[in-house]
Amino acid sequence: MIDDADPQERPRRRRSRLADDDRLFGPASLPALRGATDDLVWLLERGYTIDAALKLVGDRHGLSARQLMGVRRASCTPAQARDRAARRVDLAGLRGADLWIDGFNVLVTLESALAHATVIRGRDGAHRDLAGVHGSYHQVVETGVAVDVLARALQASGPRSITWTLDRPVSSSGRLRAFLLAAGERRGLAWSVELHQNPDPVLARVGRAGARDDSDLNNNTDNTDPIDHTEGEDRQRGAEERDPATPPVIVATSDAWILDHCGLWCDLLGELLRGPADANADSARGPALAMRPDLWLCDLQASHASEAPRAP
Repeated sequence: MIDDADPQERPRRRRSRLADDDRLFGPASLPALRGATDDLVWLLERGYTIDAALKLVGDRHGLSARQLMGVRRASCTPAQARDRAARRVDLAGLRGADLWIDGFNVLVTLESALAHATVIRGRDGAHRDLAGVHGSYHQVVETGVAVDVLARALQASGPRSITWTLDRPVSSSGRLRAFLLAAGERRGLAWSVELHQNPDPVLARVGRAGARDDSDLNNNTDNTDPIDHTEGEDRQRGAEERDPATPPVIVATSDAWILDHCGLWCDLLGELLRGPADANADSARGPALAMRPDLWLCDLQASHASEAPRAP
């Protein structure tokens, strides 16, 4: 495990699972959660605002505020899911690429999985935690393990460059930057770590194929706002027409807004769960990671029913 901190300063807190999550997100709750996700998607496709749709869905299925948070993070329209899937890259696709990592998004989700805290698999197949970072971040027991796991996976994948982005306004972002730089040095990874006032538009901009006016990227919008799918088709076509001599740029994130505005992307937690493609691979050097997803993963990717959901 990578740990460059003084023993007296090592984190003691954990990214722990909430006591009630076994009931709220356990097997018995999955039918209601999947049905609620079906209904939320149905409403969003028909022009309902996210707040109005969540109120209807929550009332119909009797969901708690935390369950609604999970349903919201899992939801996207079928068009969004198809567009995101067309641009998704696996670990093998990182070789020779310029990789940009949405730091807090990737790190907190992986910390949550390692701590067996609840993680949601959404309709687009991406994994999202329920912890989040709201103005402050504290390293936890799982931080060093999470960084070490990512470092090993990326060493095996071989991207040309790795750039972490962190939110400058989040407390302890500077300390985390120093931790990441030290971790990379110990692993022999020359990754860089950048602090930005708002990394989301930065990641969307660097990850897009083709240049155009960036004025629409200045404000981070809700993940269920209507998306111009013509733009998504242009983005996909641009990626396909990219000059083979130019290294691809890939964004590692599960943030829904970024996914709808960037080009190629990778869900690093999802890739770690796949394990090495070679069954004989050395798990100490490759991306294999045993995190017991049965203990923490709430899978809302599948629809509750095969038929189209009815309006609440």
